[in-house]
Amino acid sequence: MRPGRRAAGPAHGEPVPTDRIYFRCTPRMSTASARWAWLTERIIVGTGERRPDTVRLHFYVVG
Repeated sequence: MRPGRRAAGPAHGEPVPTDRIYFRCTPRMSTASARWAWLTERIIVGTGERRPDTVRLHFYVVG
């Protein structure tokens, strides 16, 4: 980084470009509710993006 320039990013309230940082995940679900039991039997993958004030996650059921 050149002198006098600050790093762009969430600490400065700026979005982080997806080519600089990315998230991938494979969450495992657990529940005592019969209504949501199907989640424990599926493969779930996720992606995420860093926002200035939060992280946004997107989940997908595979198969």
